[in-house]
Amino acid sequence: LAERNITVKTVPKFDEGDEALDRLAQYIGSRYPSVKKLLDCIKRNVSNGSSFGLNLRDDKQEDISNICQLASMLHEIAFLTTYRYEKSPKCQVWAQPSRFPRAINFFTGGWLERYIKIQVLLSVNRYRVGQKVSYLAGPQITLPNGDDFELDFLVAVGQDVFWFEAKSGDYQQYVQKYARISGLMGLDQSRSIMVLSDIPRGAASAMSNLFKMTVLPITELDEFLERLLTIPESDQSGEIGSEPKLDSQIQEQVNPEYP
Repeated sequence: LAERNITVKTVPKFDEGDEALDRLAQYIGSRYPSVKKLLDCIKRNVSNGSSFGLNLRDDKQEDISNICQLASMLHEIAFLTTYRYEKSPKCQVWAQPSRFPRAINFFTGGWLERYIKIQVLLSVNRYRVGQKVSYLAGPQITLPNGDDFELDFLVAVGQDVFWFEAKSGDYQQYVQKYARISGLMGLDQSRSIMVLSDIPRGAASAMSNLFKMTVLPITELDEFLERLLTIPESDQSGEIGSEPKLDSQIQEQVNPEYP
């Protein structure tokens, strides 16, 4: 970044509450199509803290179970101030989102940023064994023209640098700016990645070609990371199965309990 006249102003500090939010983010990200219905309701009501009802009568049993489990987890940490579920035949969720700023941030996109960070680091552990890893999560930076900007996730794996941006809502107004910033950082299409919670595969492919960034739905993130990070065994800098050499910040933040 310094070589490109980009200054890092601040980096968010890790605190103990982040571990609980990371676990929630991974639960959501790994089941997103199943729990999207609940998240959409929460997102619509979180700005004013209104209570809502969600009818699950026509949903699959697996989706009902995942939604109720997520709602219970959110209620346990007070991100839902109220929650109850009326069993069959009603199959109705009643809940009210918290207006606590950290909850609002989580519901309006923070969960996706956390999920990307977790999955990238887990994939690095799996596919780039022995390589040194450093990252910046949520840094505030100053661009060469003096403009301020926030990066979601920037990770260096050996000599490779990858930039990930997350969007769980409207993305159209951001993609052109992201394409410009990837050029400022000297990153090609395969190293500038925009992960969206809701976008058809065809639209993601078209945007990738238009803006020279990789654009993909959340459901394709793990498969993409495997392709991105897989290298021939002969090129591995450490033995297969050995622990990667991580900076202390990553050692603190990668929870070994993640599957």
